[in-house]
Amino acid sequence: ELNNEYHAQCEHFAKQLQEMIEQTSELRKRNEDLSEHFLSAHSTIGKLRSDLENECEQRKLIESHHQTLTKGLENAIHDANDRIQTIYKEKTELLQSSECSSSIAGLRNLQQQSLQPYHESVGLTE
Repeated sequence: ELNNEYHAQCEHFAKQLQEMIEQTSELRKRNEDLSEHFLSAHSTIGKLRSDLENECEQRKLIESHHQTLTKGLENAIHDANDRIQTIYKEKTELLQSSECSSSIAGLRNLQQQSLQPYHESVGLTE
């Protein structure tokens, strides 16, 4: 009877050992699957990080170009305004000069003289 009990316990332990072996095999398979998923996720995260770093560099470059262009445009507008003011001042001074006034008066006289024959021919004399 002791031998039967010992034999039954051995069969019970063998069965438990077989179940443990099967569970270990399943756990090993799960571990392999999880390792593959982990490596894939790790690779994806690395690529996303690299893409994000590239995007940040592009954004910095674009912001730098924008600042450069904005500064250049501001300088060009300032220079153009200065030039316009200079030209306006020169033209105003020229129009106010006595030489220009006498030239304008001379041109008016010349215009009236050149139109006088026409005015006389159409009866517009004074």
